[in-house]
Amino acid sequence: MLDSKILQSKPTDIALELIAQLQRDLKGQRDSSAADKILDDDFFFARDVLGNHPVFPQTLDSCKDWKTLFTSIYALGRKAKRIVICAPRNSYKTTILASKVVNLIVRDRNIRIAYFTNVFDNAVQFGAAVRRQLEANEILLDAFGKFKPEGSEDELNGKASETRKAWRQDYFFVSGRSTNAKEPTLTIAAIGKTKVGQHYDIIICDDCVDNDNTKTPDAVKDTITWFKLISSLCDKASHYGPGGCIADCGTRYTDGDLHGWLLGETDDEASPWRTYSSIVLRAIENPKWDPVNRRFVKPALNFPFVLTADLLAEERQNGPYVFNSQYQNDPISEDAQIFRLSWIVMVRDYDVPRDLRNYILADYAYEIEDANDRTAIWVVGLDWERKAYCLDLSVGRWTLNDRCLRTVSLARKYDVECIALEEITANEGVFAELKRLRNEYRLKFRIQPIAGRSEQSKFRRILGLQPRFEGGRIFFLERDPKDWMGIPPELMRIGPDGEVTGDAVYELTRFPKARHDDIPDALSDIDKMDPERKVYLFTGASARNHDRLAYKAAPSYSDAPGPRLASGRILYQEASPHDPRQTTENFWSKHADALRQNTGAGQTLWPPRLPPTTGR
Repeated sequence: MLDSKILQSKPTDIALELIAQLQRDLKGQRDSSAADKILDDDFFFARDVLGNHPVFPQTLDSCKDWKTLFTSIYALGRKAKRIVICAPRNSYKTTILASKVVNLIVRDRNIRIAYFTNVFDNAVQFGAAVRRQLEANEILLDAFGKFKPEGSEDELNGKASETRKAWRQDYFFVSGRSTNAKEPTLTIAAIGKTKVGQHYDIIICDDCVDNDNTKTPDAVKDTITWFKLISSLCDKASHYGPGGCIADCGTRYTDGDLHGWLLGETDDEASPWRTYSSIVLRAIENPKWDPVNRRFVKPALNFPFVLTADLLAEERQNGPYVFNSQYQNDPISEDAQIFRLSWIVMVRDYDVPRDLRNYILADYAYEIEDANDRTAIWVVGLDWERKAYCLDLSVGRWTLNDRCLRTVSLARKYDVECIALEEITANEGVFAELKRLRNEYRLKFRIQPIAGRSEQSKFRRILGLQPRFEGGRIFFLERDPKDWMGIPPELMRIGPDGEVTGDAVYELTRFPKARHDDIPDALSDIDKMDPERKVYLFTGASARNHDRLAYKAAPSYSDAPGPRLASGRILYQEASPHDPRQTTENFWSKHADALRQNTGAGQTLWPPRLPPTTGR
């Protein structure tokens, strides 16, 4: 939002002498050298020529990250072709953008600019601020001549016949154009609107993300779809860029919003993040919060002249999520995460106990469209202390028959004792099909209906997993070298930087703001209690000696201990974990080889290769 007082105020004493000299040079004639002086210094133009000195700092060099914000916006049309800028609220981002638009028009009367924002009324105010400068700023008029076409007042009332004289609130043409382009000098609109058949040199999306279009996954998706459409309005023949320029400027509201999509924070392969340069700025460098005094501890401010410690402390009192999103541009910071990245521990196959009780925890989805939730199937083993080892995970959108076949295939592969599934009317057919497949393939697992899920909040249900993660009582099996057991790497893997990544990690660390939550939701039944007997539905392995023999450790040829895992197990890492000497006696590798042998050369367990039946 722009304050009209900003655009009507007079320069400060610091610039009075220079402004007076410019006016003397320009009086009676337009002097090109004086005009060059106005455009040589971007900050002088934006602050003093346009009258933004009440809110802009005295000098640019003393402004820390505000200088980065200013120079990034003014690089649009020069060095920046595609850019996404995330800046804190109340940092005068829109004021800088308005001054940049005026600067572009002053430099090139043939330019075509499209400006989009979240609400049309806000777009109208932006356009009015630009028009006021071109109409009434005496310095600009003396240096560059008139911008408002003669006779344009009639066009405002819809009476003029020549549209190139339009001076409307939603678009306008400046005088002195040397091209016959049909597009106006500046077009303003709200999000959701596209200008079919129009092509622009520069497209500016300012605060297009707001609370309304981030309330639901569908609303977020609609905003991204709209952005894809308006991106096609760039004139590929424009010398700006070249090929046209697009700037997305705003503040974060939720994880996976338009800004996050352009930053590459989503798993959408269609995200153009590789073609966008990015500037992400935050208000405070060390946001350590003192809950007693309700202030930040020794804050290092990045926008000190406008975002003071008192203002930020007041905003932080509204809660960490809103503050992290709108002032730190980090919708889910490490401190605000329910499941922190550091709590997600991946282990190798030789770090898994031999004797586990294995279970399948499934959350079936009943639609197969992309916008709907997905089916998630976990294979989880529990040891004698009920520490959980997540051995496998399958996620997708399948038909009912495929869901049941995949579940049974995993049950046979891991010799599970039980398959857990929500007890709802829609699952009655699923239970029947699972029982039929169990009997047909002569398997022994039981089917455990999970009651009360529909009565319990999904958020609270998933939140119940947090103590297990925080206490180091859950581990995730890395895919083995033979690609047989473990969680598929696209869902969870250790990246080149050593951090765990993948779709499952994304859903866990971004919960509850991720687009989907099927993966943590399926896992949330792991500690479900029997309401009558008051015992766990899924018990751990039988008690045994808690010594190193409980694990298949590396061979004794390596005696130097490695790092200690959260489970208490000490790794022996002198040799590669995939060295044949370390995997020869490995329980899981032997088990995998046996399963491969059972299925025959070159075959897999999907679809299941199961014993024939005698009939039905």
